[in-house]
Amino acid sequence: PLGKSPVITDSSKTIAESGAIVEYLIDTYGKGHFKPKTGTDDYWRYIEWMHYAEGSAMLPLLMALYTGMLGEAAAPLKPATLATTRLAEHWAHGLDITGSLGIDFPDTDRLRHIAWLGHSTLPYAFALAGREPHSVYCELIGPHGDTWCFGPPDASSRIVGAAGEFCRVGGRRLTPEKSHLVASGSHGEMALGMLRNYAN
Repeated sequence: PLGKSPVITDSSKTIAESGAIVEYLIDTYGKGHFKPKTGTDDYWRYIEWMHYAEGSAMLPLLMALYTGMLGEAAAPLKPATLATTRLAEHWAHGLDITGSLGIDFPDTDRLRHIAWLGHSTLPYAFALAGREPHSVYCELIGPHGDTWCFGPPDASSRIVGAAGEFCRVGGRRLTPEKSHLVASGSHGEMALGMLRNYAN
């Protein structure tokens, strides 16, 4: 999402991603000193912690780091936001898997949580992009025709359209240009372009 990744080049090999880099360095230069013997109980505990650091622990750690830098702009990023981020992540992966297999994956009212996340983290998205946060009102139509509204109704910038498309844009599974969402006001189009359902 940030357009960058940790990478090392060692001789003819180029390795990306932090966990893979650590494993490579340990296996290549550790001489057996930096991880337990393969197959032992300690080894599997080591594997658990290695994946925990790159998986479950990473999101709250990054969010704590970013929200500490954002001050008041980070007010919406509460524990509920972190939990919903994980829900959004699983939903997006579900789209990827079912789409590649040609399996139907209909939208449900649970998308309201993901839409709420996308709107709630707009101040964070603005700040991360180095922009001044602005109020945006979102009026979205749920899968069963209900209207979901987020933000102050008197905001000068608006995003209107289908909640499913809003969530897909936030999950980077649909570009704003290919959606039917309508962004208006001085910062509506910018907000739609920066919309995201995840932390980084």
